[in-house]
Amino acid sequence: MTPLRTLEDVAVLVGGGTPSRSMTEYFGGKVPWVTPSDLPPPGAVRLLGPVAEHITEAGLRNSSATLVPPGTVLFSSRASIGKIAVADRECSTNQGFCNFVPKREVIDTWYLAYCLCSVTDRIVELAGKTTFKEVSRKKLRAFNIPVPSIEEQRRIVRRIGQCMVRIDEIRLLGDHVVLETNALFPALLSAVFDELKTDYSSRTIGDFLVESRYGTSRRCDGSPAAIPVLRIPNVAQGMISYSDLKYCDFADRELERLRLKTGDILVVRTNGSRDLVGRCAVYTEDDRPFAFASYLIRLRVDPRVVEPQYLAFFLASTMGRDAIARIRRTSAGQYNVNSENLRRIGLPLPPLPIQRKVTGRLVEQRDIAKEIARNQMANTNRSDLLANAVLRRAFVGEL
Repeated sequence: MTPLRTLEDVAVLVGGGTPSRSMTEYFGGKVPWVTPSDLPPPGAVRLLGPVAEHITEAGLRNSSATLVPPGTVLFSSRASIGKIAVADRECSTNQGFCNFVPKREVIDTWYLAYCLCSVTDRIVELAGKTTFKEVSRKKLRAFNIPVPSIEEQRRIVRRIGQCMVRIDEIRLLGDHVVLETNALFPALLSAVFDELKTDYSSRTIGDFLVESRYGTSRRCDGSPAAIPVLRIPNVAQGMISYSDLKYCDFADRELERLRLKTGDILVVRTNGSRDLVGRCAVYTEDDRPFAFASYLIRLRVDPRVVEPQYLAFFLASTMGRDAIARIRRTSAGQYNVNSENLRRIGLPLPPLPIQRKVTGRLVEQRDIAKEIARNQMANTNRSDLLANAVLRRAFVGEL
């Protein structure tokens, strides 16, 4: 049976700290200063990569931050507990860490890192059920892990490495599938509208626009007793998302002006990201009243002339995005489009039956692409479970 030893037996535990933010001379130096956001998510172990911030020698001296050597296992012990990386250089961390400097004659660095990853769930339990979770250094010092001989540790690390390489290959292949799938639909949109442009004459959006309107600028909150208000985050990937809704009370007259109807197109009119401006989606939910926020423009078109989803697909195509780029303006760091400029955008407009046929084919292709992405997300989750299973088996002598 593999003997158990405490973490204090096998490593020197070192905390971190944060220099005073009010002292600008403490930041912008050459000492890497690691925060949990610099590390991979819990369940993964990686060599430390680039870090967002560096501190100066003065910042290091005038805080509780400590310089740790290469080979230190960095472990986030606060809030998001269990983020792990192996330091590839001297570095310091903020106070949300308990770092382990391995006693090399007792434990291998990567064995310790993988072992901590395998028992993260148990370590999280040490934090208790408080709102702000943190595991104390005292509890970590007394925590037991299996510690076989150095030779056996290195054999286990090699075997884990072999398994993780295969799992990473699976993840990489999956990532390529998602990238290719995500690129496929925009390419299809571009090809479809390029072909339509050669076969049909163009009309401007203003030719068939019944109404354009900006949404409410009133403050919304999370109380679901009121009317749900769609905002920029609810216009996502060409569709309306009904998650993370905000709510607002409206008088009947105001609600009549702002209430959405099936076929309304919501367009993002202002944002700090130029790629987000002009993004749109078609509203189709009529079971309950919905309103919309001021950073969106509602376009209501004549359905006898244009299929709303056809117009939305055009605006998402390369041709539509180029047209939006030409009318987009900047002010105070924000990119903007307005309803008057949107009215002037021209698009190829075949007869309504052809629009519906094109729209139906594009909806089908979009749904296929989304299903592939969903399946790949499930595969990624299974890869994570497989990695966890590898670690569990490694530390009970089954690998």
